[in-house]
Amino acid sequence: MKRVINKIAHNSQPAAGALAALVAALVLCCSCIPNRSFRAQQSVYQYHFPNDQHFFRNGCAGLAFIEFDDKGSLFHPEQVDHALDLVHQFQDLDREFNGKEAQGVAVFVFIHGWKNNASEESGNVWGFRKALDELAVSSDGRPVVGIYIGWPGVGWPGFSSDLLENFSFGDRENVAGVVGGAGALTNVLEKILRGTKGADYQGNSSCVLIGHSFGGLVMETAVTPLLRDQLAKLEAGGQTKPLADLIVLINEAAPALLARPLLYYLTDNHIEYSDPSGKTPFPLLLSMTSQGDVDTKFAFPGGQFLDHNKPTFPKDQPPDRFGITDKTYFFLTTANTIALQNHQFVSRAASAEKPAQGAFVSPRVGHTAYDLVPKPGNNRTPYWVTQLPQVFVPDHGTVFGVEFMRLLVELLDAPKIVTKQPAPARGGDYFCPAVAVGEPRAARPHALASSATPRAPVTELRLKKKP
Repeated sequence: MKRVINKIAHNSQPAAGALAALVAALVLCCSCIPNRSFRAQQSVYQYHFPNDQHFFRNGCAGLAFIEFDDKGSLFHPEQVDHALDLVHQFQDLDREFNGKEAQGVAVFVFIHGWKNNASEESGNVWGFRKALDELAVSSDGRPVVGIYIGWPGVGWPGFSSDLLENFSFGDRENVAGVVGGAGALTNVLEKILRGTKGADYQGNSSCVLIGHSFGGLVMETAVTPLLRDQLAKLEAGGQTKPLADLIVLINEAAPALLARPLLYYLTDNHIEYSDPSGKTPFPLLLSMTSQGDVDTKFAFPGGQFLDHNKPTFPKDQPPDRFGITDKTYFFLTTANTIALQNHQFVSRAASAEKPAQGAFVSPRVGHTAYDLVPKPGNNRTPYWVTQLPQVFVPDHGTVFGVEFMRLLVELLDAPKIVTKQPAPARGGDYFCPAVAVGEPRAARPHALASSATPRAPVTELRLKKKP
């Protein structure tokens, strides 16, 4: 028996070595995939969805692509100009047709994640189109523009095997960090924000930034310097307008280490983000992970564990101000770190008269309402962290569903109003259904709104640094 065991062990050594060599070769080859642009010939599109008689003559939605290589450089710098030209074109149409009633353009910037790129084969491209369709058809004539930020998120282009693609995890994570941190994307985001909202962010157009999976890593890495620069210019007691109307990291696949510097900065400088009264807080940045996202909950820590460059953690390291050690920051994503979660969704019967105390939004799905309320803990910053019920996003990849769009509408409702002059509550303007010509604006129902108690209109949103 001993001889048999020894023989098996002896024979298994070459096999194990061969397997290790194969894995190493796959990872090495994955890192050697050449850069490729998919939108060199055309990067701007306009779509005419059903019921387009309710929209502008040039189409009801626009889509622009901006592509980066794996070094974080623009493939085609002119794509940025083309995207901004599209936004400005839609703004001109808004003013031409609506005059004093012009509402501005709704711009959505989306950064895709792992196993996606800017090609027509990418599921995120089609998912984003679907989202724009939903937004445009119900926008009540407000121009909608989507800007899709593409980067080499696919490690094995041309192959359809998920198993093979899984070997690219570590390499694509590194590429995502490079793309977000090289500086070019930060500059592009600033151009988009200022080009959409004006140099001082005072315009009536809105801009929403969304990053998914590794795209969340890219987005957070790129946008944090902009937030830090803006906040650094604030004097004690000062206030300013936000860069974007909403920054959302959905199912972000990045270690909580990435968020820690900004969390510390917000805490140390006593940053508040609220309405002028200081009674209604708003999220400066919102990180949400689906309760059904097993990828970031289990697979991501596994990928971090297999990282041969992972640091060595002290055994007796005391926790920081949030009650977290470096090891936890490294292995868990921000939204999966319980100690950082400062908001939670609480379900109740939709028939209940009032939402839970302190509810920021209360989206409904069927006969159930979900109140987003503060969660006690050490994270009292405007960097909101929460787990998202599966009715909105069922898993890691399904992020373009109708229920999630409805949730975004709820989250955008107040920030959209606060950047405009005092006016009657117009909660439905952003996503109203098509209505008969001549129907009074006040009579138009909010297509996707579902709060039990509508939030009072706010005339200004403040980003304040306490003395």
